[in-house]
Amino acid sequence: VMVEGEPIGRLFFSGPGAGAGATASAVVGDILTVAAAVRESQGMLTPLLGCFHEGYANVQPLLEGTAAFYIRFGTRERPGTIGDIGLCFGRWGVALGSVSQYSTDGPTTQYLVVTRSTAEKSFQRAMAELRQLPSVLGVPVVLRLL
Repeated sequence: VMVEGEPIGRLFFSGPGAGAGATASAVVGDILTVAAAVRESQGMLTPLLGCFHEGYANVQPLLEGTAAFYIRFGTRERPGTIGDIGLCFGRWGVALGSVSQYSTDGPTTQYLVVTRSTAEKSFQRAMAELRQLPSVLGVPVVLRLL
C-alpha cells in the first residue's frame, strides 16, 4: 500500500495484511459509517473511533433496560444462606439461570450467579437487598451480559 501526502511524502506499507475476516469487518464498518453520514447529510465522515449517532439514535435510560447479569460474591457459611439468596432475587422477580457454589478453606463460600434477562430496575433492587444480607461479605462483582 502506498500513501502519499504533505508533509510526509510517499510511504509504502507491506505485509500479510489483516486477513479476510478482519478486513471484511473493517470494510463493513466503513460502509456503515458512510451510510450514516449520507443519511444525516453531515457532509463529513466520522473520524476514526469517533461517534456522531446522537442525532438519530435513541439512548434508552439504563434503568428502563433489560439484561442478564453475572454476579460473584462471598458469604459466611451458615445454614439458610442459599435460600436467602434465592428469596432475595425472587422477591424482585429476578429469575436465576445458574447458581454455582464453591467452598473455600475457611468459613466462607463463593457464589457465582447468572440471571436470566431481567429488568435493570428489578435487578438493582435485588442487589441492594443482597448487599444487606448478614451472610454476604464485601461488595459483589457484577457484570452486565450482552
